[in-house]
Amino acid sequence: MPISHEAVALIRLRREIVPRGCPFLFPGNVPDQPVGDPKRFWPKMQKVAQIPDVRIHDTRPMGCGSFTA
Repeated sequence: MPISHEAVALIRLRREIVPRGCPFLFPGNVPDQPVGDPKRFWPKMQKVAQIPDVRIHDTRPMGCGSFTA
């Protein structure tokens, strides 16, 4: 799936804060596992991104809803 230059830049920034060798952009609390339930952090993400009306389900058509797959 093609992504924007802005998305590539955000992914690169995210890789800088993820522990070296971790294969996940969003590692979970369990070693060697991705985040299991994005609903846990979604309210904080909405607040930081200033998108109070966006539901996690709204990201699915963009391919973002399957980032833990």
